[in-house]
Amino acid sequence: MNRALLPAAAALVFVSQLAPIHPAAAPCASAYAGADAVSQELEHKRDTGQVRALAPAQARYREALSALRAGNQGEAERLLAAAAEFDPAYPDPHFTLAGAFAFRNPEKSV
Repeated sequence: MNRALLPAAAALVFVSQLAPIHPAAAPCASAYAGADAVSQELEHKRDTGQVRALAPAQARYREALSALRAGNQGEAERLLAAAAEFDPAYPDPHFTLAGAFAFRNPEKSV
């Protein structure tokens, strides 16, 4: 091996140990900051005249699924409703919300 490449190879190995192998392995911060943050996001969406906002809808949907897994039904319903309001054409929160209401309140699920 060429001695000039040895420091570069050592630096590459060192940096590769610092970087995560897969993006999912990196710690991720949740976008969720509470009910006030969601209502502020929705207010901003309305104020700017946006009709659809898919990225925040997907973020609230993922948070709602986490709340459902944790058994927090009320929080999940609130987040699903917010996701549906962010992007009315995004079907996932509508179907999940209907499923959440299906056994507790069949009239509301329809």
